[in-house]
Amino acid sequence: MQVVRTSGSEKVANSGALAASLIASANPSRLYSVTGYNSSASDQYIQVHDTTSVPANGAVPKLVLVAYAGTAFSFDFPTGRICATGITICNSSTAATKTLGSADCLLDCEYRQIL
Repeated sequence: MQVVRTSGSEKVANSGALAASLIASANPSRLYSVTGYNSSASDQYIQVHDTTSVPANGAVPKLVLVAYAGTAFSFDFPTGRICATGITICNSSTAATKTLGSADCLLDCEYRQIL
């Protein structure tokens, strides 16, 4: 489930429940933050992909962040990170390429579409 809120040109996408991925934007966008909660007993990698759908396992992410076991995470990009195609966020058990994890993360991001 994806919940999207809009405030002016800012958009917020949220998984709405524990999930393995979040398709935040299906349009070119600038990513400003990724926040969430890792409910797993293991550390995970939160990956940002410049796609409009969940990429196949083995895909190389645009950006990789670490979410420690059982903790909340928050990453801010004050000037934004450009995703020319779209924004998909997913958890992974590996850093360098996507190995989709279980549906055990709350995922949230703030972005603006590039017009």
